[in-house]
This record gives sequence, C-alpha cells and structure tokens, in this order.
Amino acid sequence: MKKWEIGLLVFFIVVSTIYSFTLPVQTTQTETDEIEYVIYVEGLLETSITFDYVPTLQELFDALEIENEYGFDVTRQLENQQVIYIPISQGISLNNASMEELMELSGVGEVTATKIIEYREATPFGIIEDIQNVSGIGEKTYLNLREYLWP
Repeated sequence: MKKWEIGLLVFFIVVSTIYSFTLPVQTTQTETDEIEYVIYVEGLLETSITFDYVPTLQELFDALEIENEYGFDVTRQLENQQVIYIPISQGISLNNASMEELMELSGVGEVTATKIIEYREATPFGIIEDIQNVSGIGEKTYLNLREYLWP
C-alpha cells in the first residue's frame, strides 16, 4: 500500500470511530404492563393461580383456601411459573426424618440420606421442591419421591 492509501485508511478509521461515539442514544419506551405471576399447584390440587404481584407461600395457601398443615415455610416468595407440590397425604418430613426413615424411600440410600440431613442442618427445607438442591437429587428423583415427602 502507498503512504497516501494508508493515511486515507487511518483517516476513515478515526472518523468512523468518532462518529460511532457521537451517535445519539436511542431510547425505546416500553409499556408498563402489569406482570402476572403464575403458580402451578400439583398434588392435593391440580390448578394454577395468577397473581399480579410476587406472592408468598402463605398468599398461595390463602388463595387456595387451605391451611398450611404441611410445615411449609409460608414466608417464602414464589417465582413466576413455579410449581408447588402439596402432598395428598402425610409423608416423611424432610426436616425431621431420621436417616433410617429417609432410607425407606425408594432410591435413597445411606449416602443420599446423609446428604439430605447435612443440607437440612445448613438450610431447613421450606418446600418439598428444595430437595432438588441436595447434591445427587435431580428432577427425576424429586418427581418419584415428592408424594412421600413433607418439608
């Protein structure tokens, strides 16, 4: 390349860089639509409840007109599209079961029971779905166990 071509190339690079920094910022106005929070309930009831605010578990129970006889942490805020399983009958309490009781569950051996106990000592289970936070318990295991569990 010749010197004048290099100079011209540098000139265009400098001008385009300066121009890109001086472009006006485009703002887009968004509508302030109300966000709907949909909570899916499975187990005892098969339904969904829609809120126009971030609900707590207590507000879900109030909307369903049921009592919290399950030991759920009713102060917990729920996430949009969250699925909450409400037990049909009394099961094994994740927060109080002994290692032997936990090992009675299908697919739960000594190692997994120990992990559940270690988890609950650090963070008590607020809802049944919290069992998925235990290392080694995924969605498939949770779905197999949830009807036998209480928080």
